[in-house]
Amino acid sequence: MFCIRTVCSKKTSPVFSAAVAVRTRLAATPLTAMLPDCVIVHGPAGNVHERKRFLGYNASMGATVEAETSEVTCRERGGRAIVTCLQKMRIRRLPDLPPFLVQAVATRVWFSTDEGWRLGHMQLSRRQPSA
Repeated sequence: MFCIRTVCSKKTSPVFSAAVAVRTRLAATPLTAMLPDCVIVHGPAGNVHERKRFLGYNASMGATVEAETSEVTCRERGGRAIVTCLQKMRIRRLPDLPPFLVQAVATRVWFSTDEGWRLGHMQLSRRQPSA
């Protein structure tokens, strides 16, 4: 059966554990949480990166000092889960400057494996901060 629900209301769901990764930047997620052929589509120009290249790029952006996730939904079916959310992160690129706000709608496709839920695909669409 196809099910749509808010992940946050089902904290016992195995997908909730995987979805917690949206609360921090994916650079904080171990490489092992991603499938070897994971693809990430991101950035204003629609970059398409494999996992190691994306994690290197993401780490170069600077430290996340604050992260908020909202509007989290999960669609789970046949060993797959699609988790969508709005992310707001404050990133400190340089120590002497205040952190800047990055907002994105994120969609992640998780696959159930013998090792647990692993990320197979992610797409991040940046949003401009509201006025």
